[in-house]
Amino acid sequence: MNGETHQVVSRGEKDDILIDMPKQGFPHRAILSRTVASVIRIALEASSKKATIYWINGIEAYHIDELINLHWFSLGKRKKMSNQRLYTEYHDYSNYKRMAKASG
Repeated sequence: MNGETHQVVSRGEKDDILIDMPKQGFPHRAILSRTVASVIRIALEASSKKATIYWINGIEAYHIDELINLHWFSLGKRKKMSNQRLYTEYHDYSNYKRMAKASG
């Protein structure tokens, strides 16, 4: 794994998220999480508080472009979508949800 010498093993326990860290002596914070979904959720919460967010390896490494497209698709804002695949395959969000439920 990229030259690391210590293996990280998850015990499968629930994330313990510390949102409000002491501000004295802590000018920067790092958020570690087991899932990309948790990282994105925490980043959205921090963003709503006007915090500056930096993404390790850049935001592109998290592949959230499809999530952003899904967001715009769910709101019917096709022109804001960077990729029209969802629109081409499902035409609207209600069809998308119907197909998702049908696929289990």
